[in-house]
Amino acid sequence: MQSFASGMGSLRCILPITKLIVLLLVLPLARSRYWASNWHLRVYSTDSAVAAVTRHGGVIVWGNAGRGGDYSQVAEHLKSGVVSIVTTTAAFAALKEDGSVVSWGNMKFGGDFSSVAHLLTSGVKKLYNNTFAFAAVKDDGSLVTWGAADDGGDSSTVATSLTSGVVSVYGTCCAKAALKDSGEVITWGHQLYGGNKHSAPELAAGSQIVDIVGNCCAFAARRKDGSIYSWGHGPHGGDLGSKAGALSSGVHHIAKSSASFAALKEDGSVVSWGDADHGGDDTKVASLLNSGVSRIFSNFDGFAAVKTDGSVVTWGRPCCGGDSSAVADKLKSGVSEVVGYAFAFAALKKDGSVVVWGDPKAGGDSFDVAHKLTSGVKKLASTMFAFAALKEDGSVVTWGMANSGGDATEVAWHIHEGVKDVFRLTDRAFVAVKEDGSVITWGFAESGGDASHVADALSEANHAQEL
Repeated sequence: MQSFASGMGSLRCILPITKLIVLLLVLPLARSRYWASNWHLRVYSTDSAVAAVTRHGGVIVWGNAGRGGDYSQVAEHLKSGVVSIVTTTAAFAALKEDGSVVSWGNMKFGGDFSSVAHLLTSGVKKLYNNTFAFAAVKDDGSLVTWGAADDGGDSSTVATSLTSGVVSVYGTCCAKAALKDSGEVITWGHQLYGGNKHSAPELAAGSQIVDIVGNCCAFAARRKDGSIYSWGHGPHGGDLGSKAGALSSGVHHIAKSSASFAALKEDGSVVSWGDADHGGDDTKVASLLNSGVSRIFSNFDGFAAVKTDGSVVTWGRPCCGGDSSAVADKLKSGVSEVVGYAFAFAALKKDGSVVVWGDPKAGGDSFDVAHKLTSGVKKLASTMFAFAALKEDGSVVTWGMANSGGDATEVAWHIHEGVKDVFRLTDRAFVAVKEDGSVITWGFAESGGDASHVADALSEANHAQEL
């Protein structure tokens, strides 16, 4: 785990130790939602538990009981009617077709909604999340929050501003921002991480903000004219600093690492800011980013930009994917997609080959299976420390940390042929969906890698929805 600790870098100096431990398990921020075309179940995950929603809105769960894998207390409410689910790091919240909400999992991080249950019995139209708390937007535009109080679960300080007009909600790890139909942005939660700008003139009504992106510690908002305004922890992207001029117009997409941002402009150039060790400094590759970039991919510690000519440019923490010099010759052309999650990247090329780089312990070294990755790969998936490649012949190849899905020995017989899709279940587990509708999971058992006790229910539900 040495590389993981080094990957946290400067984050360690600003986060309380209890939060640091949790963030080691949950970053990048976004929790998982999957609806694979070949698996007729909608699948959502916390960091170590999984919830699958069937065609009839029933829910099947497995994984770490304390982090959402046990829903026994609310099971009666989850037999049907669930239309969507969102998650924090350790809890689920389900929106039902009647507009009511049910949550379960870790009590502190959103599993306990008893204090607001009377407000969630009807009228909810959409759920939002950050790492530690939930938010529900109702039909009347009002907002209801619950979860870790200091991290966005308690919006009482701005409650009068959230009684109507809320359109969408965004989050850093420990703060939230609500965009209203007037263009005003209301913030709350941890003051250092973006919860302190509810009265900023830049976020007032008429600000013309159309999108907001949050990393661990800061927000970046894009206005209609393509300019950027950021706030939160300054060194981690909350302060544009010297990049303000370059971000005054023309931005159409914002990517994030854990502690920095990268903006893709309409002219194909890229501007990054935030913590240098997490991709906030692109000085060394700036000449390669002034035009021709079509997409930006990220992991915890950096970025990988794919250009229109199929080449890849990387920057960020060198040991964790920011330095691709060792494989530079293989990344000069032909790259169609890059997958990254924590501390490594894998690039899928148009010829079906795969190129990997980054922390060897997190999937940045595929030496043992390299001969299987020279051709025929059609899809890549990643957990926090491992990768899986689906090949055209229906087999799956894995590499990286064994207990994070990098070792599929125990299920090798099941995934050597006939697999239609593969994707990440949780931070440390994969799932493969086979042509016969069966579902195969592997990885860390307590994080969803062992679904044996619900395997029959999953396969039955998948089969039923194919009929």
